Amino acid sequence: MNKCKHLIVIAISIIARILLRVFYVFPIKNNRVLFVSFRGKQYSCNPRAVSEALQKAAGDKIEIGWAFHDADRFAFLKEMGITVLSDKTPAFIKFALTARVVCVNTYYKPFLPRRRGQFYLRTWHGGGAYKRVGQMEKMPPLRRFFVTMQQ
Repeated sequence: MNKCKHLIVIAISIIARILLRVFYVFPIKNNRVLFVSFRGKQYSCNPRAVSEALQKAAGDKIEIGWAFHDADRFAFLKEMGITVLSDKTPAFIKFALTARVVCVNTYYKPFLPRRRGQFYLRTWHGGGAYKRVGQMEKMPPLRRFFVTMQQ
């Protein structure tokens, strides 16, 4: 991607962040946690382990949500009391912007604003600082700074 396209992606994301602040009318829920694994493609890895441990420890006191590209494939999670969200819907945006904690293992959606009072837990998907994440080291600086979600 050339610099012009990078700048367009950044501009669109900044505009989206500004427009999505309308969701700030909804307060952050202290007991709400959102999980995303491999950009919404899987129910796996460190976010799954954290989600399951949290659910075991806190039970019904915590509202756990998972966001997926193809939410129907993960409907079985509803039986466990987990909110399953399609990451292309307003319901997902509302859940994301009202969650106290967002836990991901790769990149998070750059168009969503980060609210004061929210916490982001980025577990990556491996151990230690020695591991390079994906193709990040080969990315141009603008793309590395503002990675977009790949569909």
